[in-house]
Amino acid sequence: MLRYIRNGTNNQKEAFSRVQNKIRVVLDLLEQTDTALAICFKYSIHPTQARKWKEQAPLNLKQSFSSNSAFAELKEKDNLIQNLYTQVGKLQYQLDWLKKKMGVAYRGETGAGGERQCQIINS
Repeated sequence: MLRYIRNGTNNQKEAFSRVQNKIRVVLDLLEQTDTALAICFKYSIHPTQARKWKEQAPLNLKQSFSSNSAFAELKEKDNLIQNLYTQVGKLQYQLDWLKKKMGVAYRGETGAGGERQCQIINS
């Protein structure tokens, strides 16, 4: 049985969780300059893991070149979330300003009740 040599790292899972390392392995496998077993030995990974990465590479490449890629969708969601947080912040600021200008009591203070505050703000 082949014995794997560590690259001096304390945690092999941590070393190969990085995307750049996975890309290097897949590129070496696709170039076929060496046998798959030799490449796995070089990077200290199991051949089954290397085969899975090699099979995933074409699927991920297709997604990266499509217009509806996962990255674009995530970026769009992040922009939407950021815009919503900005809008909520502005509305909260406006509400606080209105409460201050109209003399509406804040939580915990004596003053108009909740129903009355809503009537004042909605009118």
